[in-house]
Amino acid sequence: MSAILLNLASLAIMTPSTANSEYSCSERITYIQRKLKSATSPTKLLNLVAIENPRLLIVGDTHDVSEFHAYFWNKLIRDYKAVNPKLDCVFLESPPDKAKEAIYNEGRNYFIKYGMNYIAALRAFAKESGLTFTVTYNSINSSTFKIGDVYVDTQDLQLFYGLNLKRFSIDERTDLTKRDEFMTQYSSQLMTTGVCNASVAFLGKGHLRPQKKILTKLGIKNFTLVLENSNPYQTKYFGPEGIVTNTLSALDDIKCSFPQESVPKLTVGILTRDEASPLINSWDSLQLRWSDFDGHIIMPVSAMQDY
Repeated sequence: MSAILLNLASLAIMTPSTANSEYSCSERITYIQRKLKSATSPTKLLNLVAIENPRLLIVGDTHDVSEFHAYFWNKLIRDYKAVNPKLDCVFLESPPDKAKEAIYNEGRNYFIKYGMNYIAALRAFAKESGLTFTVTYNSINSSTFKIGDVYVDTQDLQLFYGLNLKRFSIDERTDLTKRDEFMTQYSSQLMTTGVCNASVAFLGKGHLRPQKKILTKLGIKNFTLVLENSNPYQTKYFGPEGIVTNTLSALDDIKCSFPQESVPKLTVGILTRDEASPLINSWDSLQLRWSDFDGHIIMPVSAMQDY
């Protein structure tokens, strides 16, 4: 009986106090504080993901914070590859580019053949493909390469060639109403035909909920993970001139400030699936809830412009 009462008590803080209403401010804060108390490091969270062994890890962000982008390339992919050696593909939210994909996916063979020398590998690839090849040296450790009309840089090559990863752009933007259907069709085809064994996709967070629904229906095991900001920031993102906007912390809401003493100082990871939860931000037109995603990585960011 006591176990039943304990379960009922735990459910009481997961659901709104009034039926058919949104969570009160105190209920929202309680939910987030409880999740943060059980938070782990992002590396340990990725290890839990690897143990579940999804065919596709889908990572979502807001597309307007450079730290999210840098974290994805420099940390998250490398850490996930370390705990899931089967990872061999990365999917990006950009239109398919066969020329660039050839450089990343076929060029890796030249990289191995030419003793892991980027310049020798790309020069040989360009020559055999009938393409021009030029190098721009940005610094001692950074160069930009132009093969035909395609630019690639040292940082990307270190990631994809160094970790033996294929790279695919999976977004088709000619019909904006069917982007999620196109992306899931493209990614599922790459996985079911054996081109990719285990993959990670980098998409806008608004795509994750429909992606999960479609992929699950197709029988493709997936895990959705969102990058969230733990502090407010300013962004210059929308419009040709750029519009400076103030963006709330994911922990805050318009009428509900999260206690500063509870804000994590470091980057943390939390699991949020399989239970009722409040909205992340009530002003968001997508009305995304914490539990719409399997997990979140919450990190401090600075005031950044678009990237």
